[in-house]
Parts: sequence; structure tokens; C-alpha cells
Amino acid sequence: MRNRLPWYTAFGGVMLIAATAPASAHVNFFTGNQQYTNVNIAADASAASLMGEIDQTNLFVTFSTMIGPDGSTPVLMHGQHGVAFIESAYDAVNTPHTGFTSLTMSAPDNYGFNAGDFKLDTLNLTGTGTVTFTSTNQFGQVETTSMPIDLNGQNGYNFTTSDGQLVTSLVFSVPTTTPLQDLKQVSVGVELIPEPASMLLLASSVLSLGLAHRARRRRTVSHAPDS
Repeated sequence: MRNRLPWYTAFGGVMLIAATAPASAHVNFFTGNQQYTNVNIAADASAASLMGEIDQTNLFVTFSTMIGPDGSTPVLMHGQHGVAFIESAYDAVNTPHTGFTSLTMSAPDNYGFNAGDFKLDTLNLTGTGTVTFTSTNQFGQVETTSMPIDLNGQNGYNFTTSDGQLVTSLVFSVPTTTPLQDLKQVSVGVELIPEPASMLLLASSVLSLGLAHRARRRRTVSHAPDS
């Protein structure tokens, strides 16, 4: 008679695969406006990173790593009180403005964005350029999407996710030839990230139990007296 694994061994193997498998969904970006929950900055501030509260939830979005117009030098950013408005600290007090080429927006610890909406302005140039959105999900997977940006006016963008994919950080970036003026009117949707570690532990325990059971059966058969 062929030895078969107990049902819980097979079940544990399935759970183990499910717990460690990366999400297959994509982050989908669109142009236009789509309102979610506003991200609000409590007071005017200039710093290397800024916090904005997701409207009265006690959850905070972090804005960080602003890169200057040269495409490589980190610069201080300035946030205005109210619905998120982010620009370089230099531009907050000087003209002409110099802009920035990259900025990172991160979800609260243990949370991820399931959707978002924001506006980007450039330094009033002309024509059409390109903005790149680099998203990282809860599995550490990185996805890059490039979209056109009007160089003279306000550009509205939004994104959504599906199938359990959550964005833990999002980087906005443009070429040095077409720097951004500001990021404004940010709103997001957030979800608590499921704990894969607990699922993995449970799956591993079930799988180990089944393998131990199989090993005991083999020892019993090998020590059985010959008939």
C-alpha cells in the first residue's frame, strides 16, 4: 500500500506556499481626480521629512527624500498647514523657484495604500514631459509606471490596487530638465497589512506535524516483526 501524507501535511504545504507567494496584482495609475481621505499637515514646517495625518485617524503619511533640481542632492522640503502641500524649503522663501526632481511618500508603519490621489505642478514650462511613479508593495516588490505630465498647469493623478496588493511607498520623479514645483492635495485610502509571519508560522507548524507523523509511521513499519 502506498504511503500517503496526512491531509494536514498537504494543507500545511498549501498554506506555506500561500503565505510566501508574492501578490500578482498591479498598481494602476490614472489621470484626473478621485477623492479619498485627506492627508493634513498640522503646521507649516521645513525639514528633511514631514508628517501628514490621514484625516483624524492618528495614522501618518511620511514625506521624505526630496531630491533637488540637479537630480542627486537631497534638499529640505516645506509643508504648508492644511491639506498636504509640499515644495522645497528654498522655494518657500525664494524666487525664482528651482523645484525638485524626486519625492517619496510612505504609508504608516504596518499599513499600505490601497488607493491615492494627488496633484503635481511643474515650473511653468511648456509642452509635455514625463513623470515616473515607483511603487513598492508589502512584499517588497517594486513596480515603475511612467505617465505624461503637462508642463504648464496642474496635473491630477490617482491610483488604485486590487487583489490584496498594498503600496507601502511611492516615489514621484521627473527628469532634471522638467523639475516639479509642488505636490499638493494628497488623499489616500489605507489598509492594515495582513501578517504573513503568523500565517507562515502556522503553515510551518502544520507541515512539520505531518512530516513528523510520516517519520513515525516509517519507523513503526521498519521495526515491525516479519510475519
